[in-house]
Amino acid sequence: MRSDSAILLSLALILSQDILVVDVWKLDTILRILSFLTLGLVLLALGFNYNRWHEALRKLL
Repeated sequence: MRSDSAILLSLALILSQDILVVDVWKLDTILRILSFLTLGLVLLALGFNYNRWHEALRKLL
């Protein structure tokens, strides 16, 4: 189970790197700003949810 989680995390990091490095720089300035703001909000939401549910997630994994 843990190796599957590590593989999914690695895949997510690789895909997010592609989005940030390659795709974002092709956007206009306002769209680039909005995409980084959206990414920040998504990361904050993930951190909040992990902090709230980390004990239940540890039991599952």
